Amino acid sequence: ALHLPPISAHVDPSWIKVGKPSFNVAAYAQSPDGRSFSGVWSCDGPATFEWHFGADETVYVLDGRVEIDYQGQHFVLVKGDSAVFHAETSAVWHVPVHVRKSYTLYHTNWPVRMARRALKALTQP
Repeated sequence: ALHLPPISAHVDPSWIKVGKPSFNVAAYAQSPDGRSFSGVWSCDGPATFEWHFGADETVYVLDGRVEIDYQGQHFVLVKGDSAVFHAETSAVWHVPVHVRKSYTLYHTNWPVRMARRALKALTQP
């Protein structure tokens, strides 16, 4: 049987901007090298919070709705939508009522992180 490490369903209180979000998370898979994890995450709102990504994350919305501000873009995700967020970035999530997503976290290696930082430095005014 596969034993996955527990994942905290709590966030840093300073991330919460409005409301009292209720989070639930359950991991269901881990890669053999320990670099990626998959699971299901949900949030009940209404709430607005900032999320800081410690790993690359691909999400697929299973139900509900979330409005997201990410790297200068505003978009809405609903059932059937997907998005990719990069490590070392953050997004503001507004959950009007409820959202549930499947996620995969992938811990990138240092050359990828360094290349992203260099590209960001070159493209910022």
